[in-house]
Amino acid sequence: MVDRPGSANRSVYLLVVPLAVFLLLACTPVAEARAKETGSEHEAVELLTKAAKAANRTAYRGVQEVRAWYGRSGCTQTLRVHHVPGRGTEITAASGTGAGRVTNVPDGLSAATPQLQLLTANYRVVRAGVASIAGRLAEIVDAKSAAGEVRARYWLDRATGLLLRRDVFDEDGRLARRSAFTSIDMRSREAPQEMQVAAGGDRGPSGREISLGRVGELRSAGWTVPKRLADRFDLYDVRSTGHAANTSLHLTYSDGISVLSVFEQRGHLDESHLVGWHTAKVGGRTVYLRDTVPRQLTWAGPGTVFTVVTDAPDRAVGSTVRMLPGAEERPGFWARVARGLARIVSWCNPF
Repeated sequence: MVDRPGSANRSVYLLVVPLAVFLLLACTPVAEARAKETGSEHEAVELLTKAAKAANRTAYRGVQEVRAWYGRSGCTQTLRVHHVPGRGTEITAASGTGAGRVTNVPDGLSAATPQLQLLTANYRVVRAGVASIAGRLAEIVDAKSAAGEVRARYWLDRATGLLLRRDVFDEDGRLARRSAFTSIDMRSREAPQEMQVAAGGDRGPSGREISLGRVGELRSAGWTVPKRLADRFDLYDVRSTGHAANTSLHLTYSDGISVLSVFEQRGHLDESHLVGWHTAKVGGRTVYLRDTVPRQLTWAGPGTVFTVVTDAPDRAVGSTVRMLPGAEERPGFWARVARGLARIVSWCNPF
């Protein structure tokens, strides 16, 4: 168990990438993050827009530490990240869950605009000062609720706009996720051999894109496909893989800060495949769970297996589980969603 920094009114595990977290910053209290506003909302939006575009033009390699807290427990992971514009991002888990695993994330920020739009629609963004992260000067931008509570804080490299650190807070003001670079080098542009080989193949998001205008057809065909989950998580991307009875859907939701990916697949849940998972009560329902970064949950619905992969705080996860159908049939075959998990790494860069 890892102690979690607290809010200003209470005593004070950090989180992960798709763009990531950091050990050196683990003990920063939430109160410390409440810097004074120093600029207009327009300036904050400009900084975030620059950050959303930064990966298209900036090569870098570095080490990120990612932490997440789940209730009183937590998960930490150290990642080596190498990004080359036009090639993609290679992420190697140096320690923690999945150590030694390499993920090649395609280059492409198609989700950038929807997430930035959702962020500015759901929260008030403001400049909140400057700080040094991994030896680089960074602009700080806060995302605040209507009540003025900080829900997320971003440290953006002043020279390039790259996201260097991100903190996410839950509804009680407690630190729920943190991703941060402990070191970063923006000089190397040479792509790793594995990335060079992969660059000639399919570099887009996996699955066939389905327009949001066809969501009604999917529901008529028996798929769940909620328009919104939790409080502010809106559906902005729908993809399908497989054919006929083997079809599965990958639904992506966001409130602008966090991402919820929901996989729906026809079939039954086979617990014998769930090595490394444990059962837990989430949202009043028993599910299979992996406290990784991002967090993974799966359970059997009526003839459908649901799997959720997310970096969202606990309350949003619980609300999501309650909103999706629960078990009505004896578990049988477990839906495989490993291919889709690679896409979730994109939350390393929430833009």
